[in-house]
Amino acid sequence: MVIEAYQAYELGRKSAEELARRLSEILCCPGRDRECRDMLAMLAPYLSGADDCTLLEEDIDVYFAWLGLRWAYEPCGPPPHVKKRLVLRTLCSTRQPVPEELFKEVLGEKIGEAEETL
Repeated sequence: MVIEAYQAYELGRKSAEELARRLSEILCCPGRDRECRDMLAMLAPYLSGADDCTLLEEDIDVYFAWLGLRWAYEPCGPPPHVKKRLVLRTLCSTRQPVPEELFKEVLGEKIGEAEETL
């Protein structure tokens, strides 16, 4: 049981990292010399699987308004309103992985000990 629970955690963590990476690619302007660290992409694993997508949309409206202003002066890629729809669909349909701390609490042991039994 310990091994299966930790493997589920690992898969969730990897999928959360992949979600953040892909959203960063979508939200950042392609071909820029500087590295883009998009705030929404970094927070995506914590926002995914939102219970109330309407509330999530309200929360990120201001962010996409700012992206719209930036896009008006420096167009790159699709317009922000298109990206917003896709990002909302992604965040509202993706489930959030279980945090590692929960496994530690439920299993009553450190994850390192669980890894040794693998």
